Amino acid sequence: MFETVNSLLVVVTALLMVIGFLGTIFPSLPGLPLLWSVVVIYGITTEFEKIDANFLILTTLLIILVFLLDLIASLRGTRKLEISFWGVAGALAGGIIGAGFNTPAVLVILPIVGAVIGELVSGRDAIYKIETENYHLVGFVGGTIVKVAVGIMIIGLFLWKTL
Repeated sequence: MFETVNSLLVVVTALLMVIGFLGTIFPSLPGLPLLWSVVVIYGITTEFEKIDANFLILTTLLIILVFLLDLIASLRGTRKLEISFWGVAGALAGGIIGAGFNTPAVLVILPIVGAVIGELVSGRDAIYKIETENYHLVGFVGGTIVKVAVGIMIIGLFLWKTL
């Protein structure tokens, strides 16, 4: 019976890790928080036999670092491009609406469309709107690359510790 429970734990852990990794690419899934949760739950269910406090601290710090870098990059980009309140509100609304579709194209396009509409409402010119679109795309792709890299790192470290 122990083998069956252990095998089920491994299968569920692997499935949740795959979903967590996909979440680093698709923003509507909680990628890194899900990966962290899987690590913690695995540790608890195995009575921290292979996952120790140092590993949990490391993964927690990695996820906090990515979150802070993402936040700082967004704030710096908003200030650098002097995006108006309406541009930020439009991008936020577009992102929330886009999250419901869960396709990469829509998740990238709707925040851009929202930002452009917001900038139109604020009275900005066309050149500024193009800069806003370009920054959003570069920021989205850059952030995704970092999240994917950290996701791979967490999965790799997890496999190294548990296998």
